Amino acid sequence: MISNIIECVLMHVDIPVVKLYITGRSSEIIKVGELYNEKHLPIGVTCKNAPDLEDLNDWWEGRSIPASRDNLKEALRLLGVKTTGELVNKSLGLSLSDHYWIKPVNTDLSWSNINFYENDFSEDVGAAFLDGKLNRGVKLNTRAPDNTADGIQPKRYKINDGKRVLYKRGREILFQEPFNEVIAYKIADLIGINHTKYDLVWSGQIPESVCEIFTSARVELVSIYNIQNTKKIEVGNSWYEHTIKILEDLKIKHAREDIEKMLVLDFIICNRDRHFNNFGILRNPVTLEWYEMAPVYDSGNSLWSNLLKPNYSTDEITAQSFTKSHAEQIKLVKDFSWLDMNKLDEIENIIRKIIIKNEWFQSGERLDLLCEAVNKRVSILKQLTVDSG
Repeated sequence: MISNIIECVLMHVDIPVVKLYITGRSSEIIKVGELYNEKHLPIGVTCKNAPDLEDLNDWWEGRSIPASRDNLKEALRLLGVKTTGELVNKSLGLSLSDHYWIKPVNTDLSWSNINFYENDFSEDVGAAFLDGKLNRGVKLNTRAPDNTADGIQPKRYKINDGKRVLYKRGREILFQEPFNEVIAYKIADLIGINHTKYDLVWSGQIPESVCEIFTSARVELVSIYNIQNTKKIEVGNSWYEHTIKILEDLKIKHAREDIEKMLVLDFIICNRDRHFNNFGILRNPVTLEWYEMAPVYDSGNSLWSNLLKPNYSTDEITAQSFTKSHAEQIKLVKDFSWLDMNKLDEIENIIRKIIIKNEWFQSGERLDLLCEAVNKRVSILKQLTVDSG
């Protein structure tokens, strides 16, 4: 480190990609050096003679914990750092989503002895964010995948029986998000949508959702946001068709079908947070072979968990990805042949069975209103299938 600048090489597994100069505190890439392997640049980073500095910073900044994360200021104080960028640097940018990391020059580090898929990691960072406390007088270890976990919801990674799992906690007042994750999985399982399996657990009296990660030492996730940036959208084309075309060019099987299924689920549960960084594709980090769409994940910000009273209107619910509203977005779905309409009638029972465990849910009246709102969406969905048929 020279003048608080980290001179390093961006690595993809053990493949050198490009030399970088990164600030120690803010973790900003201030200079791009020699390019070693253009094919292994992060997806979406343009390269004309040299990798685009702005693109690299946009991608790298996405590895930091967002400023909107609950309990951020206190957690950073407990961990003894000033910025989330410092945390990214302390863990060399490693994550449990992809296989990129930074290797400081003049070190002999290798992927096999530092990656979080095959090596242990600290739980101190997760404890700071979720519990707001750490053992005093004990030297902290900030080498953890939590340093690059995005999203505003409180979360932490752990190793359970050798498996890497992610715990996510609800947000006050209703702590509803963990319950929603389980509900979304149960509904998806009911109607045949590939969704990450979530379970409900308790940390003391606080509910959390837990899921096993779907990436591994041989499989990484690339977000749709990054995929979209690989090609310029054609004049007159929609973001939806633009995205589908890119995925089909990559030979991702069932891309349109899988995205349509996700949109159906999001419509049913009123998911207000399905942005382009919230779904993606799986690939091999060494050969760069594309596999398939990742299972649907992160469906917790749904079922009107941010409102004191569920909103029946579909027009007023904002969509975060392909259109401005849920009412417009569900119309993108053209094929409902896979959907068993009779199974939709079981959704209310799923919601009631799981939400009833939430003691913060205030009243049975709210649960009734929630089920009525979901049932209205199911009715709209049924009518759409008739109109399309």
